[in-house]
Amino acid sequence: MPAASQADGLLVALTRSVGADSAQPMTVDPSKYEKAMPIVAAHLAKIERAVYRNRASHAGQPFAAVLQTLVEALQD
Repeated sequence: MPAASQADGLLVALTRSVGADSAQPMTVDPSKYEKAMPIVAAHLAKIERAVYRNRASHAGQPFAAVLQTLVEALQD
């Protein structure tokens, strides 16, 4: 698989993991921002944990194996 399509696959997996397909438009209302931040922070923490664990356990592995593991970790 070419590098560009591999990167596209990873981007799609990460986008799906945070529910970007169903994201609401951004608002300027500060109260809504404050309300949304814990949700955003939780998604970011989940992605950070998955990437950190994957980096530690799959160093030197082929991209396809790393991608599959990331996708599985982000679907939980």
